Amino acid sequence: SHERRYPEDPFNDVQKRLKYGLRDEEKGLPEGVYIWVRIAAVNNVDLTSVYPGANVFLIDHSAPIAGKVMDGRYEGHDLYFENTRDGYACVNFDGFSDPESGISKYEWCIGTGLKNDKQRCNAVGNQEIDVTDHIACAKVQLVHDQTYYTTVWAHNKAHRVLKTPASSDGVRIDNTPPVAGKVVDGPDIRMDIQFTDEGHNIASVWDGFEDPESRVVDYFVSIGPADAPEAFWPR
Repeated sequence: SHERRYPEDPFNDVQKRLKYGLRDEEKGLPEGVYIWVRIAAVNNVDLTSVYPGANVFLIDHSAPIAGKVMDGRYEGHDLYFENTRDGYACVNFDGFSDPESGISKYEWCIGTGLKNDKQRCNAVGNQEIDVTDHIACAKVQLVHDQTYYTTVWAHNKAHRVLKTPASSDGVRIDNTPPVAGKVVDGPDIRMDIQFTDEGHNIASVWDGFEDPESRVVDYFVSIGPADAPEAFWPR
């Protein structure tokens, strides 16, 4: 009698061929087009069972396009210095995109350097950001006079998710006020007058104010008695 021989494990053999066959042909599928996979299983008596198909997916071999990452909570503005005495550090970003499959989510972290993953996220660990958000804040106490860098990753919606990072140019933390200088009454820094006969004119000069971290960028002047320093100026 003739004995019909079957593969040792027909199911695994079919699965293996389908698995590697799909991988081999995948690069030939068009990018940015919705793909449905339907599989028909045929037995040894030519009876067929058709699987209706898995969820639709997109072929996308490329990672997202990197955008711009800026330090600070003000959208579109990149801070070079930041005061974090309120206990929060923030980032804003824009311009990430993926023409084929789109962006699914963002992640971000803060660190003291960009040389390796340990430095990149050693101040604030990876946190997820919703795809609709472009500003994020974390409750953290950053070290005064230390420079920190923020990194944002954009994830796409591809069949095999790819992500792209972009980092800020760094922000220096300044949690201390400027160092006070010298203020004198009168027009000469060398002489502090005690009396004046000019009732309608008051002169004052100052020197020596400084800020080692973020520099002095503006002054505020007021005139008034000790218990109400802004009583007469500004009005």
